[in-house]
Amino acid sequence: WDCHGLRLSMNLDPTTTIRFFQAQEGYFAERLHEMIVVDMPRIAIFIKEAAWPFIPERTRNKVKFMTSEELRVHAWQTFDEATAGRLGDAMTLNRDHAVSLEQRKKTWTCVDPHGKVVPMLP
Repeated sequence: WDCHGLRLSMNLDPTTTIRFFQAQEGYFAERLHEMIVVDMPRIAIFIKEAAWPFIPERTRNKVKFMTSEELRVHAWQTFDEATAGRLGDAMTLNRDHAVSLEQRKKTWTCVDPHGKVVPMLP
């Protein structure tokens, strides 16, 4: 979950964060191995602190908070080369102010039921 560019004025309600993590616990349950929150603004920590007691412990244990540089190191140590590369490329693209949201959407991918990386949006 890349928080780069997060506008706090649009995300001040901790209820949204609580609901998000509860959905992760309910919908993904055992499928969620790890969630990494990247570059969370310091001022947003109060939202995390307000929501954290309401997040199931099982989910809290799966969530890590990192800077983008920490994530790049973690990715190369944890994931295969292709996955680490895609993650690094996505973070670089997300931080490039010359690239529009529409351009970024064209690069969004997911893994299909057969394990193939495919475009996320049609």
